[in-house]
Amino acid sequence: MYTFLLIIVNTSIQTGVFPKLWKEAIVKPLYKNGDATLPSNFRPISLLPVLSKILEKAVADQLITYLESNNLIYNCQYGYRHHPSTELALLKLTEEKYNTFENKEICLLAALDLSKAFDTVNPELFLQK
Repeated sequence: MYTFLLIIVNTSIQTGVFPKLWKEAIVKPLYKNGDATLPSNFRPISLLPVLSKILEKAVADQLITYLESNNLIYNCQYGYRHHPSTELALLKLTEEKYNTFENKEICLLAALDLSKAFDTVNPELFLQK
Protein backbone atom coordinates (compact mmCIF):
# COMPACT_ATOMS: atom_id res chain seq x y z
CA MET A 1 0.00 0.00 0.00
CA TYR A 2 2.85 2.39 0.89
CA THR A 3 4.52 1.85 -2.51
CA PHE A 4 1.23 2.58 -4.30
CA LEU A 5 0.79 5.86 -2.39
CA LEU A 6 4.40 6.82 -3.02
CA ILE A 7 3.98 6.32 -6.77
CA ILE A 8 0.80 8.44 -6.82
CA VAL A 9 2.35 11.25 -4.76
CA ASN A 10 5.63 11.31 -6.71
CA THR A 11 3.84 11.22 -10.08
CA SER A 12 1.57 14.08 -9.07
CA ILE A 13 4.51 16.18 -7.86
CA GLN A 14 6.64 15.43 -10.94
CA THR A 15 3.86 16.16 -13.42
CA GLY A 16 2.33 19.04 -11.48
CA VAL A 17 -1.09 17.41 -11.78
CA PHE A 18 -3.49 17.38 -8.84
CA PRO A 19 -6.35 15.00 -9.75
CA LYS A 20 -9.60 16.92 -10.24
CA LEU A 21 -11.63 14.49 -8.12
CA TRP A 22 -9.31 15.11 -5.18
CA LYS A 23 -10.29 18.80 -5.23
CA GLU A 24 -13.96 18.08 -4.62
CA ALA A 25 -15.09 18.39 -1.03
CA ILE A 26 -18.28 17.65 0.82
CA VAL A 27 -19.13 20.71 2.92
CA LYS A 28 -20.95 20.07 6.20
CA PRO A 29 -22.06 22.50 8.92
CA LEU A 30 -20.30 22.00 12.25
CA TYR A 31 -22.00 23.33 15.38
CA LYS A 32 -19.80 25.70 17.41
CA ASN A 33 -21.85 26.83 20.43
CA GLY A 34 -24.88 28.88 21.43
CA ASP A 35 -28.35 28.63 19.92
CA ALA A 36 -28.38 25.67 17.53
CA THR A 37 -31.16 27.28 15.49
CA LEU A 38 -28.94 30.19 14.42
CA PRO A 39 -26.82 29.62 11.30
CA SER A 40 -24.12 31.95 12.70
CA ASN A 41 -23.38 29.34 15.38
CA PHE A 42 -22.21 26.86 12.76
CA ARG A 43 -19.06 26.84 10.67
CA PRO A 44 -18.52 24.99 7.43
CA ILE A 45 -16.04 22.14 7.29
CA SER A 46 -14.78 20.57 4.09
CA LEU A 47 -14.43 16.82 3.94
CA LEU A 48 -11.74 16.06 1.37
CA PRO A 49 -10.61 12.69 0.02
CA VAL A 50 -7.86 11.08 2.11
CA LEU A 51 -5.50 10.87 -0.88
CA SER A 52 -5.88 14.63 -1.34
CA LYS A 53 -4.77 15.23 2.24
CA ILE A 54 -1.81 12.85 1.86
CA LEU A 55 -0.64 14.63 -1.29
CA GLU A 56 -1.06 18.09 0.25
CA LYS A 57 0.92 17.02 3.33
CA ALA A 58 3.73 15.57 1.18
CA VAL A 59 3.97 18.75 -0.90
CA ALA A 60 3.83 20.97 2.20
CA ASP A 61 6.59 18.97 3.91
CA GLN A 62 8.83 19.17 0.84
CA LEU A 63 8.15 22.89 0.41
CA ILE A 64 8.83 23.72 4.06
CA THR A 65 12.02 21.63 4.03
CA TYR A 66 13.21 23.51 0.94
CA LEU A 67 12.31 26.93 2.35
CA GLU A 68 13.96 26.22 5.71
CA SER A 69 17.13 24.71 4.22
CA ASN A 70 17.56 27.77 1.98
CA ASN A 71 16.76 30.26 4.77
CA LEU A 72 13.72 31.57 2.90
CA ILE A 73 11.42 31.66 5.94
CA TYR A 74 11.60 34.55 8.40
CA ASN A 75 13.06 33.23 11.66
CA CYS A 76 10.19 34.71 13.71
CA GLN A 77 7.57 32.70 11.84
CA TYR A 78 6.46 29.84 14.06
CA GLY A 79 3.43 28.50 12.20
CA TYR A 80 3.69 25.86 9.49
CA ARG A 81 7.26 24.95 10.39
CA HIS A 82 8.87 21.64 11.34
CA HIS A 83 10.43 22.54 14.67
CA PRO A 84 9.34 25.90 16.10
CA SER A 85 6.31 25.55 18.33
CA THR A 86 3.78 27.82 19.99
CA GLU A 87 5.72 27.36 23.23
CA LEU A 88 8.86 28.69 21.53
CA ALA A 89 6.86 31.62 20.14
CA LEU A 90 5.59 32.47 23.64
CA LEU A 91 9.12 32.15 25.04
CA LYS A 92 10.43 34.55 22.38
CA LEU A 93 7.59 36.98 23.08
CA THR A 94 8.30 36.87 26.82
CA GLU A 95 12.02 37.36 26.22
CA GLU A 96 11.36 40.40 24.01
CA LYS A 97 9.00 41.85 26.62
CA TYR A 98 11.58 41.54 29.38
CA ASN A 99 14.36 42.94 27.18
CA THR A 100 12.33 46.04 26.34
CA PHE A 101 11.38 46.42 30.01
CA GLU A 102 15.02 46.16 31.12
CA ASN A 103 16.09 48.71 28.48
CA LYS A 104 13.22 51.03 29.46
CA GLU A 105 11.82 50.81 25.94
CA ILE A 106 8.22 50.67 24.81
CA CYS A 107 6.81 47.23 24.07
CA LEU A 108 3.69 46.98 21.89
CA LEU A 109 1.71 43.86 21.09
CA ALA A 110 -1.15 43.51 18.65
CA ALA A 111 -3.36 40.48 19.14
CA LEU A 112 -5.92 39.58 16.48
CA ASP A 113 -8.91 37.29 16.87
CA LEU A 114 -9.59 35.89 13.41
CA SER A 115 -12.18 33.36 14.57
CA LYS A 116 -14.93 35.03 12.53
CA ALA A 117 -12.73 36.74 9.96
CA PHE A 118 -14.59 35.35 6.96
CA ASP A 119 -18.00 36.35 8.33
CA THR A 120 -17.33 39.91 7.15
CA VAL A 121 -16.06 38.96 3.70
CA ASN A 122 -18.40 39.44 0.76
CA PRO A 123 -18.73 35.85 -0.58
CA GLU A 124 -19.17 36.96 -4.19
CA LEU A 125 -15.98 39.05 -4.13
CA PHE A 126 -14.10 36.29 -2.30
CA LEU A 127 -15.06 33.68 -4.89
CA GLN A 128 -13.97 35.99 -7.73
CA LYS A 129 -10.43 36.04 -6.31
